[in-house]
Amino acid sequence: MNLRNRPIFRVLLPLLTYLLILYASSRTGAALERIDLKIPDSILHFLEYCLLSLSLQPLLRNRRFSLVITLSLVALLAGMDEGLQSLVPGRHCSIRDGSMDLLGGATGWLLVRWWKKSPPAS
Repeated sequence: MNLRNRPIFRVLLPLLTYLLILYASSRTGAALERIDLKIPDSILHFLEYCLLSLSLQPLLRNRRFSLVITLSLVALLAGMDEGLQSLVPGRHCSIRDGSMDLLGGATGWLLVRWWKKSPPAS
């Protein structure tokens, strides 16, 4: 059996991705100011949850409901992330960030669907 097909590896990637998101969310406002990535916060939210959505796709075998499941998981995890941010000094909960999280999740789902439908390179 191929290692990539083992369930633990399909679960491990989204779990690690979300743990990285939580780590970034738990940083104080002062700690984030020292990093100064020159990337808008909304773009970072979009990219984080696009990556999370991409990492979730190997777990979702039911194509019919994969969008609903993906967006539900992204909404749940983004809500927990925003809730955590509201408890961190110098951070706050934002509807705009949550919207960008959902948009990133939907984009990740669309990228996987597009990639699966594109013909193989010859």
